[in-house]
Amino acid sequence: MNMKTKTFDCVELQRKIRDSFWNEANGDINKLNQIIDYELSKSDLYKSIKERKEKQMVSA
Repeated sequence: MNMKTKTFDCVELQRKIRDSFWNEANGDINKLNQIIDYELSKSDLYKSIKERKEKQMVSA
């Protein structure tokens, strides 16, 4: 049986995401920052990490 193994390349994925953001921003660093901030605001993982950090800061 011939099984193909699919591999996941994290670096390649990150590069594609960065390139797509950069292209969307048309090379404008300020627009790129806005895009990244917007994408982060939609991320449940980012929200969870941010909330945990804020709780640690309050209890410290």
